[in-house]
Formats: sequence, structure tokens, C-alpha cells
Amino acid sequence: MATLSDPLRVRGLTLKCRIVMVPMATGLATQAGAVTERLIRHYVKRSKALGLLIVEHSYISLQGKLSKRQLGIHEDSLIPGLKKLVQSVQAMGTPIVAQINHAGAHTTKKVTRMPPVGPSERARSATTGGSIFKCSQQLWKERRATSYENIRIFRSISSFT
Repeated sequence: MATLSDPLRVRGLTLKCRIVMVPMATGLATQAGAVTERLIRHYVKRSKALGLLIVEHSYISLQGKLSKRQLGIHEDSLIPGLKKLVQSVQAMGTPIVAQINHAGAHTTKKVTRMPPVGPSERARSATTGGSIFKCSQQLWKERRATSYENIRIFRSISSFT
């Protein structure tokens, strides 16, 4: 019977062990979503004992940012920092992947400086999580167009190899 310390082969990739670090928000990125040295040290320290590291939720567009120091993956200027993070973790012999996301109606204008968008004309209140409000017809059309753009972004990022 296999143990956690045994290697695991998954679709052409061999993990050195079966321990996976799930994505957890650290708040260690800059307010612009960039990788910091502290974030790199955080992941490198943990990656030594892992078979796979899944980096915390990384927003695909500024309008989908959930918190002020969330990691971003939404613009090319972030690539050098992300590349350094990947290379640092891979130097430990650990594969690394990112969890990409868009916070939708759960984000706030305070964080993004934009109105929240989501796939529905109804959205949760970002403050209470429970109260429901209805968008105007025009705002709903704008938000729906933005949602389709976010779907396109997710597709392009997830098919990148």
C-alpha cells in the first residue's frame, strides 16, 4: 500500500511524494498583486516537504480582486515576479501551479475601485453576505458583458502551456 512519502505519477509528471499544499491566501503580495520576497520565502520553506504546491488564489482581472494584498496574475508586468516564484519553488524539486479566480459579486468597490460584477443580475451584499439587491437593466448588461470577458480570460489562462 502506498504511503504519503511515496512518489506519485500523474499524467507524465512524477511528484516526489503525495503531500499537496492547497491554496491558502497569505496576504503577502503587494497591493498591486505582485510577488514579494516574503511570499517567495513562504512558499520555498513549505515546498521542501511537498509533492505539489498550489499557489493561493490569484485574480485574473482587477475587477475580480478580493483583498488588498491578494496575488495577481492579471497583467504582464507581474510575470517576472511570478517567474521568480516558480523557479524558486521548482529549485526545491516541487512542481507548482496557481489557483486562478475572479471574486465576482463578493469583491468590493473599496478593494477594486470598480463596481462588483458577477454572472447574475442578483448579487450578495459584500458586507453582509446575505442581503440581495437587483441591478438596473443597463448595469446588468454591462456586468454580463464583463462576465463573458472573464470567461474568455479564464479559458486563455487555463489553456496556457
